Amino acid sequence: MSRELIASAEIWQKGVARDLAEKVAAVLKEKVPAAPAPEAAPAEGGEKPAESAPKPQP
Repeated sequence: MSRELIASAEIWQKGVARDLAEKVAAVLKEKVPAAPAPEAAPAEGGEKPAESAPKPQP
């Protein structure tokens, strides 16, 4: 029976956490203005890669 009780408590806890997260998100959405859409961001890694330098002559 204790295994069933622990499983039930875990399910209940996950439901409470989900409901709380939804409520917090709704309140924050009302109170915090939406951020403007970001302008075109550079590709992942930041700036474009530098051109390769010529190889030194042996």
